[in-house]
Amino acid sequence: MALISILLITICYFTNVDEKYATKAFVIDIQKISVEVLQEHDPVARSQSKWNYDIDGHGFYVCFLDDDNLQEYKRKLTYLETLEGVEVYTSDELDVLVAIQTRVISNRSLVIREISTAQEPHLLTEFQKKEEEFHQQEEMLYARFQLTVLIAGISALALILMLLLLWLKRILKPIELASHDWRAGKLQTRIQAQVPEPLFSLAQTMNKMAEDIQQMMEEQQVMSYAMSHELRNPLNGLALAIEVITRKHAFLEDDTAFFQLKRYANELEGLSLNILTLARVSSSQSNERLSICDFSNIIKERIRFFIGNNQHIHFDCKISDEIKLKGIPLYFELIVDNLISNAIRYTRTQIKVTLAQVDSLISFVVEDDGPGIPEDSIDHILMPFSRLDSSRNKSSGGFGLGLAIVNTVSNRLGGTVHIENKRYDSGLVVSVTISDLEFECSGK
Repeated sequence: MALISILLITICYFTNVDEKYATKAFVIDIQKISVEVLQEHDPVARSQSKWNYDIDGHGFYVCFLDDDNLQEYKRKLTYLETLEGVEVYTSDELDVLVAIQTRVISNRSLVIREISTAQEPHLLTEFQKKEEEFHQQEEMLYARFQLTVLIAGISALALILMLLLLWLKRILKPIELASHDWRAGKLQTRIQAQVPEPLFSLAQTMNKMAEDIQQMMEEQQVMSYAMSHELRNPLNGLALAIEVITRKHAFLEDDTAFFQLKRYANELEGLSLNILTLARVSSSQSNERLSICDFSNIIKERIRFFIGNNQHIHFDCKISDEIKLKGIPLYFELIVDNLISNAIRYTRTQIKVTLAQVDSLISFVVEDDGPGIPEDSIDHILMPFSRLDSSRNKSSGGFGLGLAIVNTVSNRLGGTVHIENKRYDSGLVVSVTISDLEFECSGK
């Protein structure tokens, strides 16, 4: 911007200098003409307020005007400046320079103006015609010069900006690579490149942020593992004790309190299992190897299982064949199981399951005809232990971890989760979209 400003100021400066030079040259000519006019013209001509043309071959219009006529004439003029006692104006009608020497004879002023090359070309002398032709060539050359300078300046600026962008791209590349690793869950990555300030401070801050997040995630994972493992031991003992008591006292099968006890024990076991699963898939480190997974076949097998255990629900399935992805089989099973289980928990009569591929994008969609969820709750429904107090509550079961697991697993597979209510009917639509081109699982 500074370079362009300098170029524009330079062009404007030389344009202004050219105008001032033309004005001074005009005044010099006027001084010579005025002397000749005052010496050679007879008193009768001086007393008449008429324009005379071609005074002694100079090719200017000359006139002597009294004060009244002069004031009337000046209304059509725009004042420029006064040089060496000569008032210089421009004519608004003809776009020519006009010189006025006030009261050179009695109460009369000498007015001399140029001939308009645009509106009065037939009045030009041969010398003026050649001069005008030369002036046009000069203006054309000057315009080309200005254009050349402007193009050169813009080209230089573009080159400087390109070099600056290349330099910035080079020094920002380590930051970009580190951010990609962090997004993939590799929080142990650090920005190692030495970059100038203020980018160095930014890199140090980002490293510290990644270190803090890594430490926090590790602490949460350790806590999740420990809590889940510590819970499972007494829960296994409780389940065993319930089974032993049931066998010894068969009448307890019909006892409401005993039934609730068994249900709570099963829910606690499910909760600990879900917490372990979420901690496992949330870990940035995984020793499981990637393999080619037949996503279509995984969905079909899991649907057959759910149909067998939920005869009262109609499943409308449209599963494309031979859709395969590179990943961890457990991750795909978690997506299918949690989405369908969530739909079974809230649907009324029907669940629609779709797997399709458009170009490089693979979309897995599960729809139910349940009550849906409030619009203002969609943004945080993917958070762990997110519960709704209205349509989907504890009476439906669940701990608010299913969709959180789906979201975490989808991110690990390089995909996204989108949740929305049906537009023209009740129910929820959950879709997982994964690309089969640029896929890199963090468990790699």
